[in-house]
Amino acid sequence: MTNEYVSLEEKIAKNLSQKLGSNLNLSELETAKIEYGLSTLLVELIKLVFIYAVAAFLQIVPAVIVTHVTFFAIRRNSYGYHASKSWLCTIQSIFLLVIVPFGAIFFDITIGRLAFLGAAALLTVIIGFKGPAIDPKRLKAGVEKTRMKAIVVSIVILFIGVAIPSDFYRMCILLGMTSATILLFIKVKE
Repeated sequence: MTNEYVSLEEKIAKNLSQKLGSNLNLSELETAKIEYGLSTLLVELIKLVFIYAVAAFLQIVPAVIVTHVTFFAIRRNSYGYHASKSWLCTIQSIFLLVIVPFGAIFFDITIGRLAFLGAAALLTVIIGFKGPAIDPKRLKAGVEKTRMKAIVVSIVILFIGVAIPSDFYRMCILLGMTSATILLFIKVKE
């Protein structure tokens, strides 16, 4: 028996999948697939609950939603560093998606159209050169196609940021882009 850490979410997923597997007479492989899916779903749901609970406590849910959606849109095709443990990912997410926007709100930082255009264009260029930050063997679409998707998404976000009338939400969009771009530069220790 190993001393490998098993998270609460994984324990719940294992119990649920075993009960479901025995009730439906599923094979061991089918039960394992259900366990993996449930474990992933529970980890993500619990992470979201923590992120948005902190955002609600700080009364900045709209800012966090805008930052989070932007972050996810960029990260979807550029990839980048991901924490090795779920709890580390949750802490990293709370910092990048909640604490940083809270700091910008607290210090009343906003960004105008021209400054946003320059910063977002620079981030788009960085994403174009640096992304996707993942082993090319793991990309189904290939590096160039994935890179092009990341650039297109960044350009669409850039246009949205320039078009919206709110300097506040423009700042949230830029924070999401910046957070996703920063993760491209963090190397995983092997």
